[in-house]
Amino acid sequence: MKLGYYSNVMFYSYWLQCKNYFRWGFDPCRKMKKSCVKNCVSMCERSHEFGIPSFVLHVWGCNLRCKFCWAECIYNSEKIEKKPQEVVEDLLCKLQMLNSDQWISRSRVKPNDIKCIRITGHEPTLQWDHIIELLNLLDERKEFSDFWINIQTNGVLVGKPNSKINVTELKDLENLKIRIEISFKGVNPKQFEWLTGMPSELFYHQCDAFDKFWGVRSDKIHIVPELGISHCNRLKGKKFQELGVIIIDEDGDKLDFSDFDPYFKEKILLKTSLETSEENEFQQFSGINKDRAREVIASYSKTSGEIKKKCLPSEFYS
Repeated sequence: MKLGYYSNVMFYSYWLQCKNYFRWGFDPCRKMKKSCVKNCVSMCERSHEFGIPSFVLHVWGCNLRCKFCWAECIYNSEKIEKKPQEVVEDLLCKLQMLNSDQWISRSRVKPNDIKCIRITGHEPTLQWDHIIELLNLLDERKEFSDFWINIQTNGVLVGKPNSKINVTELKDLENLKIRIEISFKGVNPKQFEWLTGMPSELFYHQCDAFDKFWGVRSDKIHIVPELGISHCNRLKGKKFQELGVIIIDEDGDKLDFSDFDPYFKEKILLKTSLETSEENEFQQFSGINKDRAREVIASYSKTSGEIKKKCLPSEFYS
């Protein structure tokens, strides 16, 4: 069985999102000080895609180094090695703990209402064989029957020439429903290179990856292109609600996310629309590398209109 590499250092941020569902929103395993939590990779969060609490598995390792990466801090953490069966056991154990917790059992949303597992990171396709083995094991378990599996990827490895990743394996799953989100780092090669610091030709690998995934779509396999620059809001205090962020280029000018490359139009926009919750959205998250993030953002006041370039929202009033 193929080993997978995970991190759980973001557990508190994820669990905090569940407080409106699970009354107090904190992992019961950690409350009980169970010794296994150090190496457990099963966390809970609020699913933005499906509007329900969900499990989240956070893989370790990426093939891009985006300047706005919200999980940059994970590189400083020790990776957790897991076999696919061990990941399934973590998920089942967490579900059992949720069902036995006296506070969560009184919540309006019950643990058995969870019907989604998000596989995110860093980059899941770096360990594609492990992910496929994991999906097949989940597909065989009645506890995960009819679950949505939400895989978030930059797609570069899938779309590279002579890629060994076979996305048609997803069609062999009988019970799980799959949502693949290809996270685009800009809409043309120049934007991609500026935002990621990687060669511009990898942008076309992203486009080809979408094309491959699109070819296996079905009633149970949904393919979604996204502009992957969104961040969860970790700013505290009412004054920060009046701030916004603009994604900027090397000259400090606002990036134009309607400046689509012709190949992007052909491979993606002729098939479907690009999803983004809000144009140029970027809300500061605790895991970013502040020095690198400053290169690509300008913060502004929604009330006064004042703009500060290369400034994080948390630094706007300092």
